[in-house]
Amino acid sequence: MTENVKVNRLRGWRKAVLYPLILCMRMFASTLRIRPTKCTKEFLKTHNYAAIMVFWHQNLFLMWKLSTLLKCDLPMYGLISPSSDGAWLSAFFSLVGIRSVRGSSGRRGTSAINELQEKLERGANVAITPDGPRGPAKKFKNGVSVLALRSKADVFLIAIKYKNFWTLNTWDKFCIPKPFSKVIVDYRKISHAAIQNLSPSEASLLLERELKSM
Repeated sequence: MTENVKVNRLRGWRKAVLYPLILCMRMFASTLRIRPTKCTKEFLKTHNYAAIMVFWHQNLFLMWKLSTLLKCDLPMYGLISPSSDGAWLSAFFSLVGIRSVRGSSGRRGTSAINELQEKLERGANVAITPDGPRGPAKKFKNGVSVLALRSKADVFLIAIKYKNFWTLNTWDKFCIPKPFSKVIVDYRKISHAAIQNLSPSEASLLLERELKSM
């Protein structure tokens, strides 16, 4: 049964104002020196199948470039809150080629997991911030683990490190790289086999520990 939760969407002039923002962000991003680690380079050469991409909410600033960073032609879906804030993010992502499934741990959670599983089974990548949309920071909720166990998909942990950056006074300590900063991108694959015999809570603890160690 579909959960009866309002999903906020952006329309009209509100969506139109995002176009100049995207232009500015593309120009800004072009100044960054994005460098994948050696292990990441090897990983990117072989990535050609649908998987669950996971990164901390504080690194959301550059995730609109995720498809470019992956060098992968598969469709990308992001899990985004059904709130009014999520409406802006969903509209922004749609304009840069990333589709969205609306839901969070507290609202439309079950429906969102079902939709994401369907996307994975149809050959699309899925991107999730396990500590979003409200925290606690760097603490895994069980959504990623439930999805991974049900879909039997691999989980790709993504760590972003900026040489120079600003930190906002938000719950997640949101990071924004400074212009011309060096950006290190690191990936780590956690195969379904590594978590298949774990409960969702146990799998979440394992994934949280691995991502924190990167």
